[in-house]
Amino acid sequence: MLDQVLNKIKALAELNERAEKAAAAQNAVEVLSAQKAWRDAKRGFTHKIRNRKDEAHTTIKLSLYNKAKNFIHSTLGGNRLVDDDYVLNQRAEADVRNGRRWIDRLPTRMHDSLVNINRYFMTTSGTPASIVAEGDPKPQREKVQNLQTFQLQKLAVTDLVTQEAVYALRNERFADYLVDAHLEHLLDRLEQQITSAIASNAFVFNSGLFAGYSTSATGQATWHDLLQAMQKQHDFLFADHFVGEKFGNIFITYHRTLYGILTDRNGFGRDYLSAQHDISSFVLSDDFFWWSEAMFDIPTSADRGLLLNTDNFELHMLDAADLYFERVVDAADERNLYRITAEVYFVVVPRFLGGTGWPAVVSNNTLTDRNGL
Repeated sequence: MLDQVLNKIKALAELNERAEKAAAAQNAVEVLSAQKAWRDAKRGFTHKIRNRKDEAHTTIKLSLYNKAKNFIHSTLGGNRLVDDDYVLNQRAEADVRNGRRWIDRLPTRMHDSLVNINRYFMTTSGTPASIVAEGDPKPQREKVQNLQTFQLQKLAVTDLVTQEAVYALRNERFADYLVDAHLEHLLDRLEQQITSAIASNAFVFNSGLFAGYSTSATGQATWHDLLQAMQKQHDFLFADHFVGEKFGNIFITYHRTLYGILTDRNGFGRDYLSAQHDISSFVLSDDFFWWSEAMFDIPTSADRGLLLNTDNFELHMLDAADLYFERVVDAADERNLYRITAEVYFVVVPRFLGGTGWPAVVSNNTLTDRNGL
């Protein structure tokens, strides 16, 4: 009996230490979970002292705390064992590979406070250099300095969790899930917002400029033909003496276009153009191709495609992702709720300004543009 009491005291001390560490780290969810585990362990301890029950009937197994088993009376008249557990899942809303989204490839600058990001760029007017006779006026150009200011935007979301769900925590696994699922959703939406921002400011691809120049017969252009045409347009628009990269290093689109690229052939029934035609590894192993929910146009049900070079952009973020965990009361239906709120501040800034728009090329309908080559 003495050993049992000592073990219980040790368990209570460990739980108390865990709660203090969580409080010092300002982890509200972990504090709540630890405090509940401490109360349950203490309840089992006092029950043991008072009733002198056998340990097998009263000891709380913290290592198995997420597997609560209860007997209930079934409709068939017998007692059946019920195995309760959490199914903790959440559908990914972005292309995530080993914890990385395509936006993780963007050069990122962190700020300690909310700032305005000023970018000065030059525009040129006048007449370009040309042949002139001796003594004649020379062509004249004028450089004008321009300013564009970018402001950090706030992306936020709130999850509501019932008090009963919080109190029913088996262990910190469910608490961790609530926070992780919340943040993963926020990061998925951050990827979509950045993709949409670049696409809305990108140069719109015009397949008519390249129609008839491919060796493919009319109507038989491949997806690789489309990618090459978009690369050449990117090269033509954004080749620069001083900054940036003239070719795209990433292509973001939607699932159907990725399927087309996977099955692309050199003519009808001929060899695959992809040297790595493997549906299980090609798209995942090559960081050039990514999918995004932002690249599906709902009104027209069309796949879109965005070609860019990640080195031509900078992602600016506030160096903090605020997470709040607090109790609220829903007066409408008399529920006690807990609220998890997360917010991040961000803005994407191009390294090219003025002229034809941001340094990216977007196809607003990949199938139509491919068929138009």
